[in-house]
Amino acid sequence: MFLGLRPAGFARGGAAILLGVALAAFAALVLIGGAAWTMKGMRRDPAPTPLWQKYRLEDEHWLRQQIVLNLIASYEDNEQVLQRRVRYLRWSLWVLGGLVPYLGTVSVIYTYVG
Repeated sequence: MFLGLRPAGFARGGAAILLGVALAAFAALVLIGGAAWTMKGMRRDPAPTPLWQKYRLEDEHWLRQQIVLNLIASYEDNEQVLQRRVRYLRWSLWVLGGLVPYLGTVSVIYTYVG
């Protein structure tokens, strides 16, 4: 695909290196962004049917307390996963913020110098 996009004089000078750096940065952006948006590692609520079958004869107050404690624990567990995702998302924004001006600079250099 990229071979069809390259100009005829692509091999001369450092244009190939500049484009290679841009492609590597784009690959890093895809990997970091994918890590930010992956859904693995999140704690989900337990399935209600097995819980109902197991604990339906227990005291209702006790059962409500267990549900609330489970909800609090899931928020605490998911907080760490969400913080990691936010960190990856910030890194992807930094890479994207550097990649856009870099590509603009490379295209100007290649157009007027190369």
